[in-house]
Amino acid sequence: MNTDPLDKLEAEVEHSMPLTTDFTLLILKGHLLVEAQLDRLITRMCEKPAMLDEARLSFFQKFCLTVALVNEDPADDDFWQKLRTLNKLRNQLAHRLEVENIDAAAQAFVGAPPDEWMRWTLNKKAVALREELIGICVQLIHFVDELFQESRLSRLFQRIETRICDAEKQSTTKT
Repeated sequence: MNTDPLDKLEAEVEHSMPLTTDFTLLILKGHLLVEAQLDRLITRMCEKPAMLDEARLSFFQKFCLTVALVNEDPADDDFWQKLRTLNKLRNQLAHRLEVENIDAAAQAFVGAPPDEWMRWTLNKKAVALREELIGICVQLIHFVDELFQESRLSRLFQRIETRICDAEKQSTTKT
């Protein structure tokens, strides 16, 4: 079984994210893929991740927990703001029959200049939206990997420091 997170994401995208021009479907499916990456990050940071299932956390709660765990300031970072925007957009779509001006919301989320966006075909807009959503997932995967590497390095340095201290103690007790 392949455990590479990028390969897993690719398989999830192939299976769950249709090639469509339906912005609503793309945003709802993309939101689920992003949420899966938040779950992965939180799970990797927890001592007892099984307890998270019982908590039944919402996307926003997972977002806040992730920010708290990684000690980021979401107000200062476009990436975290984009996650908030995605959640707001998803909530609008999930709780209303019709969302006014979804095209403008998609344009703002993608970050395309409005005049350029107006010239794009519907297919090109959908591709840009899909790529933006997948890009968020990829960023979260890299973020998890960086944190995990930092954590592993930190533990390694702590073990080395402990060994040095133990060696120093032994050498001072022998003299």
